[in-house]
Amino acid sequence: SSVTAANAEVVTFACVGGTYSVEMPAASITKDNGCTGTLVIDSSIKSIGDRAFQWSKITSVLIPNSVTSIGSDAFSYSALTSVVIPNSVTSMGNYAFQSSAITSVVLSSSLTSISDSAFGNTKSLTSVVIPSGVQSIGTFSFWYSGLTSVTIPNTVTSIGFNAFSYTK
Repeated sequence: SSVTAANAEVVTFACVGGTYSVEMPAASITKDNGCTGTLVIDSSIKSIGDRAFQWSKITSVLIPNSVTSIGSDAFSYSALTSVVIPNSVTSMGNYAFQSSAITSVVLSSSLTSISDSAFGNTKSLTSVVIPSGVQSIGTFSFWYSGLTSVTIPNTVTSIGFNAFSYTK
């Protein structure tokens, strides 16, 4: 189903437990409408918008190679436990996964920076490998996380204030 609003069309896609809304023609996910469990994002999607799955009950997500960006707070405070960010993703907004239930993440090798507070307060995240090519790690990126193991490549030239503060 779809509705027209301000030169944009909103289309809904089915998911377990509900739907998610996508603004066209931008092909950007704008809202979670009750998705739970594993979410398989449609391959026509280009971006995951700001706060799209904030507070969501999804536990895992399959992001297609068509997605190039993940917005600010996209999965913050969600029940998400695992994610593989495909190499097509070149940017990730601040707080993208902050305070989520994440335990496992594979980062895109196309990222050049880890945004501010991207994984802040992710108490169940114990290990992360920063991909080669990342040049900067933002402020508070992993603060208050459960990290006990971090691999940082020699391409990183800047680590922001308190990026790893209060980790285990």
